[in-house]
Amino acid sequence: MTAISVGGIALVIIPLLSLTANQLERIKHAVQQYNAIYAYHLDKFSKHDTKEKLILKMDEFEYDLLTTMFILCSPQYLAENIDFCNALLRYRDRKVLRLIAVHEVNIYAIQGSTFREPIHIVGRDFFSKLYGKSHQFLPLFLAMTATMPLELIKTFSKLTSINWEDPCHLMCSTPQEFQQQYIDMDFHVQADVGSCLDSLLPVLVAKKG
Repeated sequence: MTAISVGGIALVIIPLLSLTANQLERIKHAVQQYNAIYAYHLDKFSKHDTKEKLILKMDEFEYDLLTTMFILCSPQYLAENIDFCNALLRYRDRKVLRLIAVHEVNIYAIQGSTFREPIHIVGRDFFSKLYGKSHQFLPLFLAMTATMPLELIKTFSKLTSINWEDPCHLMCSTPQEFQQQYIDMDFHVQADVGSCLDSLLPVLVAKKG
């Protein structure tokens, strides 16, 4: 829903490919309810197809609030495809890459703290360049998880070059609240991101009601 609201290109990083079982079809089905939506699963692309077909399509993609292009991929794919990572940095500079989302952040952080070298490569060669320096425009970052102990937040900060313990970042819940049976979640936005999410608020209010 967030990606549809902000439009542009949305990169969704999924640490376990089994989690993508029906995601692509569900995203494509959403075109019947929302605006123009395109979706691609890069782990099903060869390096040649990515470079010769998909990157060319993305190069021609112009930002439009009513059009969203979802790009799903694993950390391994990003680590092994530097051309694609460099293309994403260009799209950030063009303000076309509007959203980065990591699915199951707890799994991503656990893998990054143990045995998954590709996640470290993505942190060093992609996230550090995407968020590690000051830029005129930065994509929104959506971290999704149902369980996130404090030590993993620290790990995730190192893996993404973002200090997630900084109060400027919006967290819907704290690690302590994850232990509760019932969680009350409020939606807050800062002034600089509020304009991007204005179209999302009526939907959230309607759902809450």
